[in-house]
Parts: sequence; structure tokens; C-alpha cells
Amino acid sequence: MKNKKKLKRRIVLVVVLCFVAYLLHALYYMYNTGSRSGQVIDAETGMPIAGAVVNFTWRTPGFLGVASPAIAAFYETVTDKEGIQK
Repeated sequence: MKNKKKLKRRIVLVVVLCFVAYLLHALYYMYNTGSRSGQVIDAETGMPIAGAVVNFTWRTPGFLGVASPAIAAFYETVTDKEGIQK
């Protein structure tokens, strides 16, 4: 009976540790996606485009590089009169 309790505790501990590892991995990629910057310009005129909606999506390589990729972060902004993101 005592061995069954120890086994259950170990199983719960392993499950909890795996869950914590997954959360830490997700948080790492969510907050360490780097920074993006740039200017939106018209391809024909070369002039900046004001009010352009810019979307950034970062993807992780999956949990510990094994599982399928997941979205780590999504960011949306609008450019100013110089075509630069606010």
C-alpha cells in the first residue's frame, strides 16, 4: 500500500514537472521573440504609406523542438505619416 502511494506521488510529480516545463518553454518564446521595425513604402512611388495596418506573427519551433509549431506572439500596429510603425 505504501509503495502505491509513492508511485502515485512520483507520477503526479512527473506530470507536474512536464507541465511546468511546457509553460516555461511557452513563456520563453512569448517574451523573447525579439523586436521588429521598419517602414511601409509604396512599391511604385517609394513614398511612405500612412495608416497601413501591419501584423507580426511569431511561431515557436514547438515544445522542446519536438512538437508541432505554435504561435508565440501576435502584434498589430498602424503606421504613422512617415510609414513607420507606432
